[in-house]
Amino acid sequence: MFARLRDNPIIFIVWYGTLIVLSLITYIAWVRPSKALSSNTQGAYVAFLVIAMAVFFTVGSISFWWAAVKTLTVKERDGKIQLGIGSMFLASDVPFFLINLVMYFNYGFSTNLLQGMDFGLRMISFSFGFLFLWILYIQKFADYFHGRGYNRRPIDAPPGVPYASPHRRRWVNVARLWR
Repeated sequence: MFARLRDNPIIFIVWYGTLIVLSLITYIAWVRPSKALSSNTQGAYVAFLVIAMAVFFTVGSISFWWAAVKTLTVKERDGKIQLGIGSMFLASDVPFFLINLVMYFNYGFSTNLLQGMDFGLRMISFSFGFLFLWILYIQKFADYFHGRGYNRRPIDAPPGVPYASPHRRRWVNVARLWR
C-alpha cells in the first residue's frame, strides 16, 4: 500500500485538499451558525482551519508533495512525502481530530451530515498519519542502531566464531571500573 502511495504523491494533495475544503464547508454551514457551540469552540475551529490551510498551501502540497512528483530518486521522494505527511499530521490532523472529539463529547452529534463526515474522515486521516509516522519513527530508530554497529558481524569474521560487538565490550569494561 505504501509503495503505491510513494509512486503517486498527488494522492496526498487531493486527500488533504478535500479534508480542508470539507472543514471549510462544515465551518460555514454548521459551526458558525450553530447556537449550541460556544464562541471558544468556534474560534478554535476557525483558528485550526486557518493554520491547516496555511500549512497545506505553503509547506505540505507545494514544497513536499508537488516536489516529490518531480524528484527522480526514490530516497528523496520518500523524504519529501514523509515531511509532508508529518507537517500535515501535526498542523491539521491532530488539532482537527481533537476539536471534533471535544465537540462530539460536549455537544454530541447533531443531525447535520457534514459534522459526521468531517469527524469520520478526520479520524481516518489521524489514524493513517499516526500509523505512518509511528512506522517511520520505528524504522529510523532501527536504522540508527543498525548503523552504529550493534549486533553487526564484521565481513572478515570466520563463520561459527561467536562475535561480541565492540560497543558491548566497552560497556562491560566500564562496568568493571566501578567495582
